[in-house]
Amino acid sequence: MDSLELQVLFAGAATASACVASVFDLRERRIPNWVTGPVLLAGVAAHTFTAHWKGLAEAAAAALVGGAIFLLFHMAGGMGAGDVKLMAACAGVIGLSALGTLMIATGILGALFALCVSVFRGVFRQSLANTCAVLAHHSTQGLTPHPEFNLRRGTGIRLPFALPIAAGCAFTLATLLVHP
Repeated sequence: MDSLELQVLFAGAATASACVASVFDLRERRIPNWVTGPVLLAGVAAHTFTAHWKGLAEAAAAALVGGAIFLLFHMAGGMGAGDVKLMAACAGVIGLSALGTLMIATGILGALFALCVSVFRGVFRQSLANTCAVLAHHSTQGLTPHPEFNLRRGTGIRLPFALPIAAGCAFTLATLLVHP
């Protein structure tokens, strides 16, 4: 298999894995470790098998970077730990070469998802005001969760973020297929 075929295979595996996680996130509002752990291990193993030490290093680096970026949102009280672990796992499967596409696509699609949900539920203005309050809080308090608007308090809309992660993986797959 050439490099592009491997990238497509990895992106397809990440998409399928994130879709499975999405089912749990929608049904149970959580992503089990027994879903994310094996995905991460399989991704790192596959990269190691195909590119030896370089593959291992790149898969591990991608998982660390993807997970670390999402960990910041978790620490700030805006994202669940399962979402962080899912992003780390999917990033480890996709690898460094497509990580930028995955992260940007997931961020944009997550924002669009949140926008659509808030409009659909008729709370767009309130969500916008809450978002501004959270941003103001973080500009002065750093990563400290907002006292009112955070996942632990549970007063706002909770988004199953595995869906935007799956969509980000699918977008990454599509870009590999369209622009090799």
